[in-house]
Amino acid sequence: MLTVNLSGADDAPLFTKPANITLTDTFAPNTFTVQSGRLAATDAEKGALTYGIQGGTPQGPTVKLTTTYGTLTVTKASGAYFFAPNATAINALDANAGADFTVTATAGGATSRQRLTLNLTGANDAPILATPTVIALTDTQQADSFAPITGKLAATDAESSTISYKIYAAGAGVTDNGSVTAMTSLTAP
Repeated sequence: MLTVNLSGADDAPLFTKPANITLTDTFAPNTFTVQSGRLAATDAEKGALTYGIQGGTPQGPTVKLTTTYGTLTVTKASGAYFFAPNATAINALDANAGADFTVTATAGGATSRQRLTLNLTGANDAPILATPTVIALTDTQQADSFAPITGKLAATDAESSTISYKIYAAGAGVTDNGSVTAMTSLTAP
């Protein structure tokens, strides 16, 4: 009689590497849509799979992890995931960047890990200039004179770079800090 003794082990799930998430910033302010996908694993023992994120916070049926560039949410039971981009942080990039999330698949007592990579293409966004106040002068039938009108230009830059200003108009001058003086003399013919 031949006796065969088999020692079983709980094999870790076979976990497929998820596709990278790629987002591209342009020279204008961008909004970014939620990216989605599904983690996929199989278990040799046909055990129930549970998905997660290493370092993530369990929140009911999901696990979430927030980074500078957005929040990844994974549904534990199905492996469905959603990445909600942080548009402000991505628009602030003037160079390429990225982040890696370690996602997990667990069956029984065994866990497998894969990397979900976030690739970000940065761009130096153009500053956004606030609309200046309209200058209104009224010419009458008499000889009019007008005092100089001053104001200050205001702009924001997603990358927080130093902003310089320049006005291209006859009879106008501007300082580097955005202050404006318009020479406002009118002469009747």
